[in-house]
This record gives sequence, structure tokens and C-alpha cells, in this order.
Amino acid sequence: VSLQVFGRLLTAEGFTTVSMSEYRSDGQFRQLVTQSGFFGNSAYSLDLDYQHNDGTRPNNDLDRIEWYTHVKQQVTEHDTALLLVKFEDYHSGDNFQYLDPLARTNGYLPSFRYDEYQQPIVLTGWRHEWSPGFQTLALAGRLENDQQFHQDGLQFLERVTNKGVPIGLNQPKVNLSYRGQQQIYTGELNQIAEFGSHTLVLGGRFQGGSLGADYRLTDKPNSALASIFPNEINQNRGFDDGFQSSSLYAYESWTPLSSLVLTAGIAYVDLRYPANFRHPPLQSDETSVARTLPKAALVWTPHASVTLRGIYAKSLGGVGLDESYRLEPSELAGFSQAFRSLIPESVAGSVSAPGFDVGGAALDLKLPARTYLGLRGDFLRSAVDQQTGLFNFDQTKQKGVTGGTPEHFGFTENVATLTLDKLLGDEWSLGGSYRFQGTQLDNSYPVLGRLIQSDVDLHEFGIRVGWTHVSGWFARGDTTWYLQDHKNSNASFTDGNEDTCQVDVQVGWRFPGRHGELSGGILNLLDRDYRLDPLSALPEFARERVFFARLKLSL
Repeated sequence: VSLQVFGRLLTAEGFTTVSMSEYRSDGQFRQLVTQSGFFGNSAYSLDLDYQHNDGTRPNNDLDRIEWYTHVKQQVTEHDTALLLVKFEDYHSGDNFQYLDPLARTNGYLPSFRYDEYQQPIVLTGWRHEWSPGFQTLALAGRLENDQQFHQDGLQFLERVTNKGVPIGLNQPKVNLSYRGQQQIYTGELNQIAEFGSHTLVLGGRFQGGSLGADYRLTDKPNSALASIFPNEINQNRGFDDGFQSSSLYAYESWTPLSSLVLTAGIAYVDLRYPANFRHPPLQSDETSVARTLPKAALVWTPHASVTLRGIYAKSLGGVGLDESYRLEPSELAGFSQAFRSLIPESVAGSVSAPGFDVGGAALDLKLPARTYLGLRGDFLRSAVDQQTGLFNFDQTKQKGVTGGTPEHFGFTENVATLTLDKLLGDEWSLGGSYRFQGTQLDNSYPVLGRLIQSDVDLHEFGIRVGWTHVSGWFARGDTTWYLQDHKNSNASFTDGNEDTCQVDVQVGWRFPGRHGELSGGILNLLDRDYRLDPLSALPEFARERVFFARLKLSL
């Protein structure tokens, strides 16, 4: 259900400007501004998102600016048009997460530089209502992305053979300069039809375009690697190949009782793309994946104070931006079923066509005395089969050729969450939470007989207190304790446990009429650094005591 359906009932005509500015003492600054207008049958929104980080370690800086333009026009009584234009300009050093960012064996990359441009992404949408409950949606546009990065001393795979028999595996270090470009055209039709207690969603999406890459591997002049692979080292290499994705889907929601909604769906996806366009030496050979993906979900409210939700779904990710713009439902029963990737990029980098199995159940209770209890379990699985570049060195002939080798990722994440919140009078609130996250990743190269396994169990205990006064003053305190147990089969990776606590406090004042808000506080009050495995998906919070100030305005 879109909130925009009720927009005209809640929004007065005219101009509106909303701004949020935040500064932190560790050199982070963020500015969000939205200027919008609503007049008669026309509406628009101009959105700016700017972020600057000095970084908390060497080569950890970031500058990002994103600009969105939305225009919505009521063309006729039954037709609405939408235009979206997005620009992005992104520059950073090494912003990957690490267990120990300053460690020599698994710490930051001092030479890594990354740039990304989207200039621009353009999408158009159309909605036609044939009659109440029957409407057709259309989405079409051009997706564009340009990524560039450079890194010195990047490790590659080199298989050594003698008379055709593998005898060893090396990991030579070479400097890499890489540029990858995506240009994808997307089109999708979606039909929604309501028949009494049944709601049917039918649709199809087709995407086509090109994925191109240019790169250069450099080593010291006259090095052994350059003499063995003269066509690959110190040479400009690249290709531009095709991309195609087709999908059909159908969802039906049935409401046999006013308290019960059952949803069943099925999707078919056929994806074709270059075998290896990310991990040099690159391969332009086409690979394909075709999957039939069943889906099911329910929402049951047997009592006004009890809601039970559940989902099971299979889905297939894309190879880049293609997965991010769609009309097909991205969530069922409040659970997401669409992801770019479940495996953190800090661990596995970007992957292509990941498969997902999503299961989940949640129980939401409204207890007496203004108390709220939530129980939730998520069961996530992901498998990736892709190609990565490989150097093959024949020790007998003292010659080398480049190619590729299959790489497999198997990822499992089990999450259990318990939350308890209580309102104490009209001014105070108190809450507590517990979250367990068990994560496992297997990374293997079957042909090379190489396997790396990582396991992380993370327990989070949280307590939060909030206070709000009718005068506009408010305060909040959050305490989260992390207890980690992890291990990694890679000999160069640091194992061990971590026990750390984060305490954040803030105080602020809301302007009369809620036209603004001024607040400030301290993050990581205890001034404690931490060592948390990036395999557990967490935001990177403050590593030292940080003071912040935030100003929100609504005019």
C-alpha cells in the first residue's frame, strides 16, 4: 500500500523545504535537503544528499553527493506520469570493514582509491486506473553506472603445473587499475486486479544493455610475472559485452477472513551476462542462469493485539543496478525478498547473480499497560557460482596463459530478535532488545581444491531510555553490548572473541509547530574501540568518543 494514495488528503498546496545537517567531531558531515512543491495536478521534489568523512584510519576518507529529481503529473482523471532522474558522484579510499583495520595481515588497503559516477539514471513511470481495483503500471528507463578503482599489491590466483599436473598455487601481487561501465535499458509492465477477497499482481520485466570493463595490470619492469604473461601484464585490456534479463511473475493475495491474508507467488528469471567482468584476468564468454522461484507469505491477526507474519521465498539477484529498479513486490508480509547481495561486500566483494532462500516468522504483541513485545526469526541462505580470473603457469615450458576458474560462495545467516518496549506515562519510554546473529561463509575454488570457511556468532544486548516533554525538550540514551565468537580457516586471518559496549546519549529541543529540531550528544561515551567481524552485517559505528550536533528544519 503506497502512502502516496492519501497524499492529497494530508498535503497542502505550496512549497516545502526540509533540511537535516549533522556534524561529528571525527570529521564526518552530512547534509540532506529536500525542496518540493504541490500545485493542482503537479508535484515535484528536488533531493540533495551530501556526505563527507575524514575517516578514522589512513586512506578512509569519503565524499559523496547524490541528486534526485522527481516529477509527478496527474495527466487525466485515471492517468498519472512519473519522472525520476538521479545523479551520483562518489569518491573514497578504503571504506571496507575489517576485523582489525590496522592489522598488517587483514587490515586496510593504503593505496585503494574508488570513484563511481551515475550521470544520470533516468526512469519514467505511468499508472492507468481502468476502474476501482484495476490498474496498470509501467516503468521504463536507462540505468548507467561508471566505477573506477586502483589498488597496488592486489593478490591474484596463479596455478602452477608441471607437464599438465597441478603442483602448487601461488598468489602473486600486481597493481590493478580498473574501470567498469554498465548501460542497461529496463522496461516493466505490472497489472493489479482485485476480485472480492482476491488481489492478483501480474507482470513482466525485460532488461538489456552492455557491461564493459577496461583494466591494466602492472608490475615492476622486467619482472618474472611480466615476462611469463607478456600479453596480460603491463598491457591495456578490456571488452564490452551484452547483458540481458527477462522475468515473469504472478502473485495472488487471498483474504479468506478479515484477520488473515495469504499470499502465493511464482517468478521465472532468465539472466545472461559476461562470465567474468570484475576479477581480472577477465573473460567475455557469456554465462546464463534461469530459475523458477516460488514464494509464499501470510499475515494473521487473530486479535487486535496479536499479529503473526511469515514468509518463504526464493529469489535471484542481478549483476549490478538491474536489481534496484522494479515494480515487482520487493517484500512480502514485512520481510524483504529482494537483495543486491546478502554477503557483505567487505568480505566477498561484488558478486553476480546470487541465489537467495528467505524464510522468516514474526510475532508482534500489544500487551497491557502500553507494553509492546516483538519476536522475529530470519533464516537467509545465498549461493553464488561465478568465474574469477586465473594465471596458469607451466613450469616445464616456462610459459603462462590466462583464463578463469569457478568460484563458489555458500552463505548462511540465522537471526533471532526479541524486543520489549514500554511507555511510562506521557514522557518516558523504556526498551530492551536481544539479537543473535549466526553467520557462516564458505568460499571455495573447486578446481583448485581451495576452501576458506568463516563462522561468526554475535550476541547483542540493548537497553534504551527516552524522555520527551511538552515544552519540546527531549533526551535519549542507548547502550548496546556486543559479544562475539568467530573463527576463520585462513591462516593469515586473526581469530578470537570480542566483548565491547557502545553507549550513546543525546539531548535536544523541538521548535514550536515542529518546524525544526536541534540536538547534540556523544557517541561511544566509553571511548572503546572494537574488533567485530565484517561477516556480521553491522554499520561501522564510532571507534572513539565522538561529539555530534544535528539541526533539522521544515519550512
